[in-house]
Amino acid sequence: MLTGYHEGIHFAIIPMRLYDPSKIQEILSLSQRDGFGLQIMDADLVAGYEHLILAIKMATKAWKEGRNIAKSLTMEALLYASAKRQIKDAINTVGPSASGRCVILVLSDSKELLETELVKLRNYGIEDDSLMELGEEKIRKIISAFGIGEPELSIAKNLHPSMTSTIQSLVMERVSMSDLNR
Repeated sequence: MLTGYHEGIHFAIIPMRLYDPSKIQEILSLSQRDGFGLQIMDADLVAGYEHLILAIKMATKAWKEGRNIAKSLTMEALLYASAKRQIKDAINTVGPSASGRCVILVLSDSKELLETELVKLRNYGIEDDSLMELGEEKIRKIISAFGIGEPELSIAKNLHPSMTSTIQSLVMERVSMSDLNR
């Protein structure tokens, strides 16, 4: 788990193996209160902690500048994380899967509320930082989900020391570029 603070927002990024993937809606219902929200993403489509930190920063900036598309900051972060403009497309791209391998993004304007809710979330699964690692299968899934083509990949490979670094860079570029499509 990674926690942090940006522009008045406390956040937690929790890679988790859910005990029961059918409880996703129940988990999402925890976020129905002012000053607190969460989003669940498929861990196989998250390109590391940096990917979501960038999405949080961009969503917070768009929110503060009144350029948000979504009605909640957590949904705005999901839009950025997916590099999509439409909520339906964002959910289809990085939304949770039935595998139970997920990353839960938690945002709150109160550190105390965030910490209280983190305790509740631990009842739904076990934290597993290895879900943030990019292995071969995960890289293939990310390439497909984010539409990374072979020409782009072959050029980017020459600029980075590893395939993990290459994929993270290309995903973060898409997150950043999604700001231009607003």
